Amino acid sequence: MKDIRQRLLAAFDIEYREHLATIRQLLPTADDDAAAIGEGRLTEIIRRAHSLKGAARAVDLRAVEMLAHRLESLLVLVQKGGAALDGVSLPVILQTLDQVEDLVAASANPEASALVPDLAPLDRLLGEEPSQPPPPPPEPRPDPAPPKPDKPVAPPGDAMAAEADEPAPAAPALPETLRGEEMMRVDAASLDRLLLSSGRLGAEISRHAGRSGDVRQVHRDLTEALHDWERFRKVFGRQLRALAATPAYGRIATQIEAMETRIATVARVVNRVVKSSERGSWTLLQLAEHLQNDVQRVRTVPAEHVFGGFRKMVRDIAREHDKQIAVRISGLEVEVDRLILQQLKDPVMHVLRNAVSHGSEPPAERVAAGKPAEARVGLELSAAGGRLTVTVSDDGRGLNYRRIAQVALESGLMSPTEAAEAPAETLSRLLLRPGFSTAETVDTLSGRGVGLSVLHAAVSRLRGVIDIRPAPGSGTVVEIITPLTVSRQHLLLVTCAGQTYGIPSFTVERLHQVKAEHVITVEGRTVIILDGKTVPLTSLHRALGTGATPELIPGAALPVMVLRLAERRLALIVDALLQVRDCLISDPMKGADRSVMGTILLDGGEVAFVLDPAVLFETQPSGGADGPAAAAVRNVAPPAIRTILVVDDSVTTRTLEKSILEAQGFRVRLAVDGVDALAELRQNPVDLVISDVEMPRMNGLMLLETIKQDGTLQKIPVILVTSHDNPVDVQRGLDLGADAYIVKQRFDQHDLLDAIEQLL
Repeated sequence: MKDIRQRLLAAFDIEYREHLATIRQLLPTADDDAAAIGEGRLTEIIRRAHSLKGAARAVDLRAVEMLAHRLESLLVLVQKGGAALDGVSLPVILQTLDQVEDLVAASANPEASALVPDLAPLDRLLGEEPSQPPPPPPEPRPDPAPPKPDKPVAPPGDAMAAEADEPAPAAPALPETLRGEEMMRVDAASLDRLLLSSGRLGAEISRHAGRSGDVRQVHRDLTEALHDWERFRKVFGRQLRALAATPAYGRIATQIEAMETRIATVARVVNRVVKSSERGSWTLLQLAEHLQNDVQRVRTVPAEHVFGGFRKMVRDIAREHDKQIAVRISGLEVEVDRLILQQLKDPVMHVLRNAVSHGSEPPAERVAAGKPAEARVGLELSAAGGRLTVTVSDDGRGLNYRRIAQVALESGLMSPTEAAEAPAETLSRLLLRPGFSTAETVDTLSGRGVGLSVLHAAVSRLRGVIDIRPAPGSGTVVEIITPLTVSRQHLLLVTCAGQTYGIPSFTVERLHQVKAEHVITVEGRTVIILDGKTVPLTSLHRALGTGATPELIPGAALPVMVLRLAERRLALIVDALLQVRDCLISDPMKGADRSVMGTILLDGGEVAFVLDPAVLFETQPSGGADGPAAAAVRNVAPPAIRTILVVDDSVTTRTLEKSILEAQGFRVRLAVDGVDALAELRQNPVDLVISDVEMPRMNGLMLLETIKQDGTLQKIPVILVTSHDNPVDVQRGLDLGADAYIVKQRFDQHDLLDAIEQLL
């Protein structure tokens, strides 16, 4: 545990210096107009003082915590107009920052005499009686003999008695670079730039790799030209030899042969270039990926390194406020990007303090309410699917929604009607607004409405989401979900109004096809039914204000992504679902809409926007009859449903094609070979035939030839699907009258659907 303590102090040393430097930079100077520093600068100074207070508490520097608390109180008083940043207060603030540095320096030197904070100047500015310095710490007492392993004993009167059975966590194994003497400190910003550069390198390599497809096409064209020439020679070989024997055409024949040789040589060279290019592209992609992974590993540490002091902090707070708290912390072994953990540290710390100060009741109150005297506060970390989930829970009073609505009404955030009708999820998110607090009094733990807004700002910067909800039974759950890394994230790519957008995949529950007959209205809201539960339905068009919702035509289907944020779900209609890929995310462009949390660069060089799922949830409609999906369904005449016959001896292929076609609203019939297909066609006419080539009894070419020679069937379009990419076979099929020819190895459902759309 000593190693953990040392790492915490090392982290605090970096953090507190950053807070002090930022405060000094943002404070007005003698040449500034103190009244004109702006609300934004003042808010950031307050946030820094608040974070400094929390960081000092985590490493048990009580004197620094007391100074930071009074400094924060003074700054909040300035923000409310009760004080000013002037020639009286500014020197005191700067002296306070100097004091913090002296106190931290003294704490690192065990032989130096203990320093106590001078609180009197701050107290006078706050209009309070000057505080007495804290008493010196008691002399350390020798630890009692440890109890036997099979009989753990809690210290008498310890409010944390429940923790006696819980073994102290073992110190986490240090990374290999920390075990030896070869250590160096690297600026996190330098690692960020290195990671960004490696990501851009990978993206550029991917774009170049895509160009090898053009070279492959050139090679295919040359090869087909040679095959065409060979077929020409077979047909007209005798005539060519006769012409070559004449004086007039002999020279021409010689030039033709030389040209044929040169084309064959070029084809071989291009083939070597294609293979070399593909090998080189693959190698470069692997190297770029290894580089990114190596940089990421340097930044990754167990959560214990940053969150290790939280257990003691909660216990200390509980003892100070005469509360009995059982702390349950799990998942500290999860490895996360250090920058993620550092940005979450202060906000998570404040949420834990809230769980003690706001959430947990005193023992007597809990017993009177029929609860155990000991309250429970939990911190759980987990990692899955490229995301980090941090959950803080308690079994206390829970959120006072009536009080939240009252504060929202008093502060002008809601009208009386809105405050009375607002759902719990809307009221919960008000707690994330700067300055919003339901506390009746201000103390060292809470009351100014700073902590949760700091949490919201930090999670937004990390492109994550927050959910605040009641805990089962009683209490509150705060769930924070962020990527495990800062810059790379798995995204679902979709299109809407001609623009590509990325959605963090950890919020995508499923992809779906919605038909008009599945859309209903429940309690005035447009919804669909999934897993027996209603899910609100809207469109990405409406959420982004990019235009009208696509029409839900009866019989047809539209692609839908279903998002999940904790217990909430939302179905969004999009124009198309593209793919899921690992992307390098850059910061949003200046002036971007609040729904945009970043940008990515696509292979073609286009910019796609990464959307904030939490903002999309805020745009879900509350109306029903006038909701976008319901409006699109009204008064639309159902189109004629087209019928397609799928002919294939493979049950897997038949099932796949049937699923694709039915999802697009087609009626599908099936046949196992050409004989079966002809019987079906003569009994039940169809609009189009999709047939395999190689089948027993009657293959696809024979079926095609029979259809085109039958006067009653010859107008039916036929698409051939084959596993052979032989130009001769393709040409034979086209000569027999095939309307389209698709090779299975390059099968793409979009190609199939495009061909069907053109033919029908």
